[in-house]
Amino acid sequence: MGTLRESGVLGSSEWAAPALVLIFLHGCDGLWPLRHEAFWTRLATSGFLVVMSDSFVRPQRREECGRQPAWVYQARAAELDYALGWLMRSASEAPRDVFFFGHSEGAIALLRQTGRGLAGAVVTGTGCLRFALTVPTLAMMSRLDPALHGATCQQASRRILLDGRRHDVLGDRTVQDAIFEFLHSMPPPD
Repeated sequence: MGTLRESGVLGSSEWAAPALVLIFLHGCDGLWPLRHEAFWTRLATSGFLVVMSDSFVRPQRREECGRQPAWVYQARAAELDYALGWLMRSASEAPRDVFFFGHSEGAIALLRQTGRGLAGAVVTGTGCLRFALTVPTLAMMSRLDPALHGATCQQASRRILLDGRRHDVLGDRTVQDAIFEFLHSMPPPD
């Protein structure tokens, strides 16, 4: 799986965005695309442009898990704004569907931003407390994930609870298949 850099895409004056875009926000431990390379490749080969924003490019951003200061979530929201703006400015044609996928800290940042004309959202490693979900949302977590304190994202339109204590559930083939099916089952926006 190669790395797509903004400068490589913008080298031509116009390009058509794929119909399907997935913007991924990582958790507090940073990007780990190679940990699940087969999954990301499967999405890409099925027609998705997968955009992964690395929040650790900011010099003041440290890899630190747990409760984050407010500026971290504001910065993560800015990552989403940048990715969406870049897509709209750079492509000769807007994508048909844009989905957000957030894990843990990235999911919390994402949940603060749902709406925005998205086709849907996928969240893992979050209990979704205090968030109103305004788009179809697939939530997946382990029943005994110690980071969730028993919260299981009751308000999601689709939820998958796995046995065990794992926080990163993306390595589970059931989870990967559910994400793939969910993303491809969303009707085009009006």
